[in-house]
Amino acid sequence: MSSGFFLTEKQVKCENCGGLIQIPLTTDSTVITCEFCRSVYEYNPEVHLVPKLRFEDEEKQTFEYALATGVLIGREGSSNFITIQSDLNPSLKQNICIRNPYVSRCPHLRIKMQDEISISSCGESKRVINKKKCTVEDCKSTNGTAVNDHMLKLGEPWMLKHGDRIVLAPNSQLPLAIGFEETVQNP
Repeated sequence: MSSGFFLTEKQVKCENCGGLIQIPLTTDSTVITCEFCRSVYEYNPEVHLVPKLRFEDEEKQTFEYALATGVLIGREGSSNFITIQSDLNPSLKQNICIRNPYVSRCPHLRIKMQDEISISSCGESKRVINKKKCTVEDCKSTNGTAVNDHMLKLGEPWMLKHGDRIVLAPNSQLPLAIGFEETVQNP
């Protein structure tokens, strides 16, 4: 599946000609057509791609966390437990049962989110989907952050896509791997 282009919540850019296609405000129609080149797309307003993080500890045990807002990830105090903290409301925190002394205290990294409507191609069919665009950036951590073996520079935002592997403290004795996934959710 190849992703399309982000514009606004109400329009998407045609994959063929670049013209703007209005997204219908009602659920009456599941097919939309580009006014310029007549390309046809399927639109199902009830299908959303939802981002999720999958943490894996050194014993290969996993913990999943669905992203609803941007988050900060780091270590909580002297306990060394990994903490996920809401970017919008820092008092909303969740400790996960993974300890790692090499991850920096919160924040080690930040994941930002914004809504996106894009065009996806899957073989011959094309469809408009709702998803969250996520970027990750290192927040001056001591041991660094890598995405797919690429070490992030301070303040360098990295666009996440399904299947990406984020590693906190990648060159330490205990790197923490986090998988990024997008799952289909029907409300």
